[in-house]
Amino acid sequence: MRHPEDGWWRGRDRGRAGPGRNPYVPEMAPPREPERGPRGRQQKGGNFGQRISCEQGTVQQLVMVLSENPSFTMSLLNLLEYHNLQPKDVRQMVAYNGHLFQLQNDEVVLAPRLKLCDAHSSDSGCQDRKGCDSLHMCNKYVLGWCSEKEGCVLGHRWHTDHNLAILRRLSMEYVRYRVLHELLRRSHRRGQHGSRQQAGPLDVCKEYNNAGCNQPKCPSLHVCLSFVVGLTICTQDNCDLNHNLLNPACCHLLKLHQLPMNEAPRDVAMAILLANPGLKDRAKSHPIKAAARGQERKGNKAKKLQQEGNRKKQIPTKKGKKVSSSSSTESETESESDDDDSDDKGKKSHKVKSSHSSKAKSRKTSKQDSSKKSRKSDSDSDSDSDSDSDSDSNSDSDKGKGRDTKGKQLPKQDQKDSASPGTKPHAAPKPAPTPRRTLWAHYLQGDVADPRICYYSVETICRDEATGCPKLHCTTHFHWQVKEQDGRWINLPPKESLRIERAFCNPANDNVALSRLEPEKLDPSTTGLLLLLGRDIWQADFLSSKLTNSTKSKTLQLRRLCTEIIAGLALKASTYHWYFLDINKKWVKYGNMDTTSRQELVSSITSTDIENHYEKTPQQPLHFKNSRFSYILNFDSMTQTNQSTGVIRHVRRRPEPHLPKENKTKAASGSDLPSHWDDMQPEERSRLVTLATDSDEYKKVVKLLGTSVPPTNVVQVDRIQNPFMWCALQNKIKELTALYKNADSVNVRQLFHGTSDNVVASICNENFDWRLHGTAVGQAYGRGTYFGVDAATSYHYCRPGSNGNKHMFVARVAIGSAVVGNSGMARPPINPNTSMPYESTTNNISNPSMIIKYCKQEYYPEYLLTLK
Repeated sequence: MRHPEDGWWRGRDRGRAGPGRNPYVPEMAPPREPERGPRGRQQKGGNFGQRISCEQGTVQQLVMVLSENPSFTMSLLNLLEYHNLQPKDVRQMVAYNGHLFQLQNDEVVLAPRLKLCDAHSSDSGCQDRKGCDSLHMCNKYVLGWCSEKEGCVLGHRWHTDHNLAILRRLSMEYVRYRVLHELLRRSHRRGQHGSRQQAGPLDVCKEYNNAGCNQPKCPSLHVCLSFVVGLTICTQDNCDLNHNLLNPACCHLLKLHQLPMNEAPRDVAMAILLANPGLKDRAKSHPIKAAARGQERKGNKAKKLQQEGNRKKQIPTKKGKKVSSSSSTESETESESDDDDSDDKGKKSHKVKSSHSSKAKSRKTSKQDSSKKSRKSDSDSDSDSDSDSDSDSNSDSDKGKGRDTKGKQLPKQDQKDSASPGTKPHAAPKPAPTPRRTLWAHYLQGDVADPRICYYSVETICRDEATGCPKLHCTTHFHWQVKEQDGRWINLPPKESLRIERAFCNPANDNVALSRLEPEKLDPSTTGLLLLLGRDIWQADFLSSKLTNSTKSKTLQLRRLCTEIIAGLALKASTYHWYFLDINKKWVKYGNMDTTSRQELVSSITSTDIENHYEKTPQQPLHFKNSRFSYILNFDSMTQTNQSTGVIRHVRRRPEPHLPKENKTKAASGSDLPSHWDDMQPEERSRLVTLATDSDEYKKVVKLLGTSVPPTNVVQVDRIQNPFMWCALQNKIKELTALYKNADSVNVRQLFHGTSDNVVASICNENFDWRLHGTAVGQAYGRGTYFGVDAATSYHYCRPGSNGNKHMFVARVAIGSAVVGNSGMARPPINPNTSMPYESTTNNISNPSMIIKYCKQEYYPEYLLTLK
């Protein structure tokens, strides 16, 4: 048998060791060969026993490749490019091994038919172990909530003899335990073995809340209904039902229904109620529950329900409506569970007597009190107490003693007394209002009632923090949140919120990429964010207010919260400006002169005027003009239309820039990457970063053009970030510095290179290469890559694209020593001073207009200019 260390997967991460294994032993190394039964018995089980028609090693290779991908999916193109698996062979493997793979739109999915043996977990156990094609493991362990851990008799090991034989048939004996765990969970969620019982919203078990549930695999929560409806406040006395929403059984059901688990119990209860609003109605219409299940006998259940119905019929009615309340019914039912039939009769007579007493007393009240009583009685099924007496005018002390204002004893039913007859009456206090929890930006949950940031939480101390502030508390005057379509708003980590805010303040930015989440760097209270975002790369789109992952398979809603407006204070994060895109594709703030410098085009309104109108009537378009034209500003489409010419320009509303300049430092590893670069993902090869027109970096690049290319011709400037090519240039500069013993002799300069639109992407990713991109100068001074010393020289070689724009690069070039070149040079001649070839050739030593380079390590495309 081939050991994994000897195969193509050598050096790959093996993950953590499985339970009961030595962590220093490679995880994928299987135990000894299991004992094999007769061939006929071993092949029992349908597809699992069939011989794989393709070469076993190739199938196993495809399994390992897909198992290393977090989504267990890879396109045919990537399989060919990165793993040399031919599409024809892959299609054949998928066709012959449908129990292992699926092909969906040229995407190969690892979907093995893994399943757990139900008989193994039963009382009698699996009677056909040798012929069984299902894994023998603890199903609770696979679903992640077995509390017995190592001592579980059902087993938590993947590589038992029985399980290993099944994994070998699937060519999965070398797949990591973590991957097997996730694949089996996915198989369980797909319902391949019929164990998933999710149907509709998650419910609270009715039988559990009444007489007790004996269903071994109940699909509903075994938790107190009153506890859930009351948002973790149970209104029942001496309730012995489950009040733990985060025990293993409940967490299992919460996970199946995609409800939060890593939250406070109150948030979990709220999520359950939002997912199943019918629970509140059930709690109102069916308040009967067993406060102590062990004390209510199932044999007397039908008899007691009949007695309850008889009592309701004997209660006097008024205007055709029954006077009994839900609270009275609940208290009677709880008393029934403690008393026998004789006690029930006593309660019944006492109830009727109390009702007649209340009715007689009501005749002596005034018409005003009678109207109050009637209105109260009409809604008595949802009230906390009956209103057959003038209790509305009672003082608090009299209510607490069960007496009216004249000191007379109130009727029994008006006291809401759930105790048995003969006990001292007492008044049940009204439920206290549910305290609101103050949410901070570093919490996971951020679904605040008032979608603003509390000013006092940022600057001082909020006086409502202890009792529950309806606004978000934060350390900055802004924060960003995301949510699923029907979910709740979730706070992004402060670092990502800062990244989005910095990009959003620049009107030229349409979007920004977020960093990949690092689990070890997340705060323990926000680790649940991994369940929502995973470790994917997400992009925030400011135009659609969406957050989209790299595969475009998942989209989240995105919103920005800023600080409330405080009178007399001007907070930059809460101050919005309005911009329009002028004729030169530059974003100009309303009230300012655009890039054409024509005073007559300056609008009659300012950005502040537009913001005031938008805050008051955002649905109403705004009409304004300048000295020549009239315009309509439409807030729905965010466009400005010239009423005379019909020209439409895009409009944007962005916050006033308020963040300090990013002070990036080089990594501790001594990276040579520029400190002003944006952070990049480890797998990113190249990135284009559009510079803001008002940034110093943009102005420096445009200044390099001098007077030969007017600044008004510049449509856009992009910084090229390619760490691999940049580091290659830095290494070459160090080498030449050591060669010449002087850094100045390396002569690093910023030169220009004009080209056509169709090779721009290739240059950004692979650097300049005349063999790939061609040349337009005839190679008169050597067969290399030509750079212009003056921008005008290179601008002459720019060829417009389909949209009419031209492209020119600003390259950082290590010129070194140079010599006059000729058309026959494939490389520079030897420099007698160094006994090494010259680094460059040129057309003129004293006054060069062109520099020709031959080594790709000696230049780097630093900026891309889009010109008109």
